[in-house]
Amino acid sequence: MARVSIIADDNMVAVDGVGRSVDTSALVTAGTHAVQWHETYGEVEFKSTVDVETGIVACKPNEFITDFAPYQPYVDAWEIENAKAVAKEVAVKAKIEADKRQAEEILAKQKAVSEAVAQIPQKELQGIIEEKHSEAVAIGERRESEREAAWSRMTHEQRDELLSIAREI
Repeated sequence: MARVSIIADDNMVAVDGVGRSVDTSALVTAGTHAVQWHETYGEVEFKSTVDVETGIVACKPNEFITDFAPYQPYVDAWEIENAKAVAKEVAVKAKIEADKRQAEEILAKQKAVSEAVAQIPQKELQGIIEEKHSEAVAIGERRESEREAAWSRMTHEQRDELLSIAREI
C-alpha cells in the first residue's frame, strides 16, 4: 500500500500526496485526529482533550499500527473521488483543446477572408455588401410577415397582454 494520510477534522484523505475530500466523520466521532500510513506500518493520532474544570490538556499517545484494514474504506472513498476529479480534469482539458482548435480555425478563416477581401476591387466589394444587405432585409421582411400573421390570430386580450408586457420593458 502507498503512503496515506487521513486528516479527520478536515475530511481529507491523501494518497501519495494527492488529497481528496472524503467523509471522515466516524473518525472525528472516535476522537481520531489523523492516521498516517507508511506502506507497512503507521500510527493513529488522537485529539487532545481539555478538562473543563482544571484546564488540563490530556492527549492520548499515538497508537502504532500494522493493520490498515480499518482505514481502507477511506482509501476506497478516496479512489472514487480521485476518479471523479481525474475525469473532470480530462474533460476540462479536452474542452480547452477543442475551444483552442475552434479559435484557431476561426482565426485562420478570418485571415483567409481578409486576404481575399484585400484582393477584391472596391466596386466588387460594394456589390457583395449590397447583396448581403438585400438578403438581410428579405429575412427581416419574412419575419415581420410571420409576426403580423401571428398577431392577427391573437385575441384582443392576448394582444393587450403582450402590449402591456412590452410597455413594462
